[in-house]
Amino acid sequence: MSFVKSILNTHIPDHNNIAKPVLGVFQRLTQQWQELAQVINGTVEFGNPTSGSVNIQGRWATVTTPVSADTDFVVTHNLGRPAVNHSPTTKSAACDVYLSPTVNPSPNTQIILRATVGGVALTFFIH
Repeated sequence: MSFVKSILNTHIPDHNNIAKPVLGVFQRLTQQWQELAQVINGTVEFGNPTSGSVNIQGRWATVTTPVSADTDFVVTHNLGRPAVNHSPTTKSAACDVYLSPTVNPSPNTQIILRATVGGVALTFFIH
């Protein structure tokens, strides 16, 4: 019996000696993930119309809608791809802004919109 016991003791590592390093690695990984999440969550921003976008791919644009309602107007975005969304962030008057049904010959650089009210100053974030 003592022979078997001596073999087991030499070939089976002490669980405490294994658990401590594994726990240390887990704690370091957890800390790194928390730091990464804090950096990402704390520094993602759209920017502003004056200085532009910061670290979200998109463009700010300020335009005034044509005097006649429901008339096409073009906003240049130069994203290098079709815009996914045009989000008005400020409006000088209540209106709806929507995609024009006009075929866009330059979707990678421009978006064609219409507004339900004419002469409205708009600020957009286009992404």
